[in-house]
Amino acid sequence: MNKSLIPLLIVLATVVLMTVVIINTRTIKQTERGRISSLTSDESDIKLSPYNNIEKTAPHTRPSKRVQYQEKTEVQKLLKQAYAEIDAGNTSAAENKARNVLVFEPNNYDAMALLGKILYSEQKYDHAEVIYRRMVELHKNDPTVYNNLGQSLAKQNKFDEAIKQMSVAAELDPESPFISLNLSGMYSAKGEKEKSIKLFRKASEALGDQIIPISYDPTLNNIRNEPEFKQIIKEARTLKIVPAEKAATPPAKIDPATKLQLNSSLPQ
Repeated sequence: MNKSLIPLLIVLATVVLMTVVIINTRTIKQTERGRISSLTSDESDIKLSPYNNIEKTAPHTRPSKRVQYQEKTEVQKLLKQAYAEIDAGNTSAAENKARNVLVFEPNNYDAMALLGKILYSEQKYDHAEVIYRRMVELHKNDPTVYNNLGQSLAKQNKFDEAIKQMSVAAELDPESPFISLNLSGMYSAKGEKEKSIKLFRKASEALGDQIIPISYDPTLNNIRNEPEFKQIIKEARTLKIVPAEKAATPPAKIDPATKLQLNSSLPQ
């Protein structure tokens, strides 16, 4: 090789090498720009995501007054229909409507009381107990709910607990003759005759001759032949002359729910 060409070849090689370096540098810069652009685009997408852009999400708000009014109106309508079904003897339909009310208002007093009464009348005493226990939690100063809970418990032969609940009712409403009667029946069923007769007398002093048909209630069987019980009935008969044929024939069994209806201080 001609030595005079060596410098020329070195220059050409240097030019080629620099050209390659420059091209690679530009390629790397373009690649980085592309990555940055991609990241920027992704970041924008993330910010626009409804799951990440939480600060722009509308907070939960209470129902408007209009919605609340509509729900209240619907509740009143359902309750009215439920009472109408009861009057018509359609307890199943009444129960469904009472339960529908509780969907709108889980603690609605009237709906719970009606549902408890229906369950009690259908002899679903354990189910009625659940309703009345809930009502006791919500209305601790209401003798009605303690009375009803006590009656539901007594129907399940849970006399100790029944007496406990009924005693609270008596403390809250000591003048109620029907609470006294219900408590008297519980003590009678439990065999505590003295307490039963004492409460029966208290009720008779308020009811007068109205105690006579109630005295046939089976819960009082354990005290029926006691001398003091007979004396109370004798005294009641002197207040009003009862035809012999009516006095000799025991009336139909008086359900505790019926007794409650006679007391104006308790719900109808």
